Amino acid sequence: MPEPITEEQEVKETEPNQEEPKKEEEVYLTWQSPSRPFKKRDRNWFIRLCSLVLILCLVFVFFQWFLLVAVSVALTFVAYALSTVEPEVLEHRISSRGVTTAGRLFLYEGLKDFYFIQKYGRDILYIKVAGRVPGILIILLGDQDKNKVRDFLKKHLSFIEDAPVSFVDKLFEYVAKKLSLD
Repeated sequence: MPEPITEEQEVKETEPNQEEPKKEEEVYLTWQSPSRPFKKRDRNWFIRLCSLVLILCLVFVFFQWFLLVAVSVALTFVAYALSTVEPEVLEHRISSRGVTTAGRLFLYEGLKDFYFIQKYGRDILYIKVAGRVPGILIILLGDQDKNKVRDFLKKHLSFIEDAPVSFVDKLFEYVAKKLSLD
């Protein structure tokens, strides 16, 4: 049998909702840019890549590491696909509530800090996300002014002057320089 409603509960139910009206979202910046850094590769780059992978695969077959052969071929295909298919163009927005990219809103409460990196001659914004997948937002600035973006984001997030460089980043950069396919 349901419990009877007390006088206090009845008053709460009949009172109008006294919530504060939500603050209107104010959009600071909006721009469009590709979804990822892109560098078109020429035919010679692909030939050098395939010859390097072929030599590696021969070594792997000699040692009977067939799984590494499959991984090498798969990574070669991914490199080919990423170098030939141009990225889609996404809309990005910085507002009073958070950062919106690809139609997904990331509230400032869930974001930690941000920094900029330059790759292929383009400025890229990196924003760390707290406890959520993806762990970091990577947004190309396109034609947007880097200083404007920094000024608006500094109001809500902490800015890292020098981009953090991990051991893996250093190792990748070193190997890329030594095995330059360009």
